[in-house]
Amino acid sequence: MSTLESKIDALGADCETLDSIVHDAASKIASSVNDNGMSAQVRFLKTQYNMSDDEILDAVKAELGEEGLCNE
Repeated sequence: MSTLESKIDALGADCETLDSIVHDAASKIASSVNDNGMSAQVRFLKTQYNMSDDEILDAVKAELGEEGLCNE
């Protein structure tokens, strides 16, 4: 356990305590990627999430299908 982890543990915190902090940090990353347009989004999905072209296309199709259900 690192020194920081020991200090967090000493505060009585655990992994669940850090959940919202991690979520907020990831949300800021997502916002930054999304603000930089489609090229940045595709690059992120391929490099950081290791999605293939086909996986991205399938996800886009699923997203469009879900949006279509809302319009009915």
